[in-house]
Amino acid sequence: MFDFLRNKRGQAFSTFQLLIAAVVALALLGVLMPIIMRSIDIGGDPSQATQQLLKSQIDNPGTLSFTDDVTFSSKYNTLSASGVANDTGLDASQIVFMTNDLDDVFSTIGDNASKIEYEKTQKGKYRIGVLCDSDADALADSVDAYVGASKMADPGTLTFADSSVTCCIIFPKRAQ
Repeated sequence: MFDFLRNKRGQAFSTFQLLIAAVVALALLGVLMPIIMRSIDIGGDPSQATQQLLKSQIDNPGTLSFTDDVTFSSKYNTLSASGVANDTGLDASQIVFMTNDLDDVFSTIGDNASKIEYEKTQKGKYRIGVLCDSDADALADSVDAYVGASKMADPGTLTFADSSVTCCIIFPKRAQ
């Protein structure tokens, strides 16, 4: 008599299945998103970005270039000469850091400014400038040209362990 009710599913059942699938998908997304975001690290790791730019600047003496925006935070708060010189062909003694008039945000550390440290607790976006030249005298001339063009602050006296080899200055600049 009521054969139409037997072995037939109503339309509400398929809607319920769709709702369950959506809830499961959102739960999986909620678990996977933090893992994905940590691996992507939006804003970029300052050390890796600086190292990549340094590799290209060695072959472009006297040219100032900047990284894309990088994020300094409590996790990424220090750049060191030994870290960014790794796999570039440079020795850490050939790199000097400067704060570029951002003394309220960054400080230089170590002998001959071999490190720069981000001192704020909240995240901050900056660009890292790299200027290299064939020796310390040529680098001083390049610095004068860019200081005059207001692209960087006057670093004052720079001293390198060996001034006759390629020398580089690395400094932060506020992101725009």
